[in-house]
Amino acid sequence: MRITLLTLGTHGDVQPFVALGIGLRDAGHHVRLAAREKYRSFVTSHGLEFASLGDEVADQKTSRASANSSGKIVQAVRLTRSFLPGHAAPMWPDRLPWFDWIVKRSLQACEDADAVVSGIMSVWANSLAEKLKVPWFIGLLQPCTPTRAYPALPFMPYVPSTLGGLNRLTHRITERLFYETVLRMENRSRVEVLGLPAAMNTQPLAGFYKRRAAVLYAYSPTLSPKPCDWPEWHHVTGYWFLEGASNWTPPAGLVEFLSKGAPPVCVGFGSMRDRNPERLTSIVVEALGRTGQRGILLSGWGGLMNSHLPDTIFPIESVPHDWLYPRVAAVVHHGGAGTVGAVLRAGVPSVAVPWHRDHPFFAACAYRLGSSARPIPKKQLSAARLAEAIEVAVHDPQIRARASAIASQVVNENGVGRAVKIIEETVRSRLCHR
Repeated sequence: MRITLLTLGTHGDVQPFVALGIGLRDAGHHVRLAAREKYRSFVTSHGLEFASLGDEVADQKTSRASANSSGKIVQAVRLTRSFLPGHAAPMWPDRLPWFDWIVKRSLQACEDADAVVSGIMSVWANSLAEKLKVPWFIGLLQPCTPTRAYPALPFMPYVPSTLGGLNRLTHRITERLFYETVLRMENRSRVEVLGLPAAMNTQPLAGFYKRRAAVLYAYSPTLSPKPCDWPEWHHVTGYWFLEGASNWTPPAGLVEFLSKGAPPVCVGFGSMRDRNPERLTSIVVEALGRTGQRGILLSGWGGLMNSHLPDTIFPIESVPHDWLYPRVAAVVHHGGAGTVGAVLRAGVPSVAVPWHRDHPFFAACAYRLGSSARPIPKKQLSAARLAEAIEVAVHDPQIRARASAIASQVVNENGVGRAVKIIEETVRSRLCHR
């Protein structure tokens, strides 16, 4: 079977798809992974065929649209008017120069595929699958399916999770808001690039329900179990961990720093950018000083600065999580889906500082499991609060024991293996019913 994996986004979005691709390849399938050009060597180094979706322009535009649609609650509230009689849906641009181009590139990557698996930022993949008449799967790192169990992610910090039907309404609002950012552009591409009729259903990701597309959630059911009101073809598989990254060779300075004292606290906020990285870094440095902890500072994409630091803190841009996390006393992170998974897998206590989007959700889940200190919302972060949370994470024996126990459960879930089995069974079933 020939399978194309289609994903945009940062390294944290691409890495789980590489892990899935390896699982599919090892099961005997031919895999092509389409992503931004900057990830070519990362993909091919793991023995997968690569198809380029170009440079980062499209990803930046798409990410900005997603952030705008999912991060503004006021905008979401205004959108509720479009559900009322006599109110039209809000207007969005019907064309951006890069959209047709990237749809063409995606079609080329999928043209000989027997199945397509896409990420959340590749929502046009449903149109590609329709054009090619092949099964479509979507691999998600965060929960998006409407449920009464909890509100949609953008509403998480504001709406209690005990509101039942109102929770489902927040999902519908979010869906409508997200889809309106791409619907007009996708319809132009459907007609002019793919030769398909314009989609009339404005409900986002309608293929989930109309075409029974299998949805694969690549996070742990231990962290967040599948809600009882989700469709049977929506699956929480477990994390798609990339094996073998621990073979990474660390720089000599990092090895020397680790060997010179007690395990340090790792602090890093992934791809998050802070408007004032100097202030954020000073908060982290002061908090570590107050607790007497050594630290490893992952400077990432500009969230933290790596200059003018005391000798007790080692700065480095990035380190593979599966190599570093088992060697530290605790991890301070932003609550991103992949980072939370890596922390759970390593079995170390943590402190989450959620920034936005899915961060509060996964941070709250880890706290409820008992493997982390209480999360600190980014806007409420201070040196005193961070120091207090680090003290709890490092010294509370119950948190450390709970983190270790959860690690065993998460590792044994074999998310990649389960996802591969679902894809194989679904495609086989579709072929039998043709």
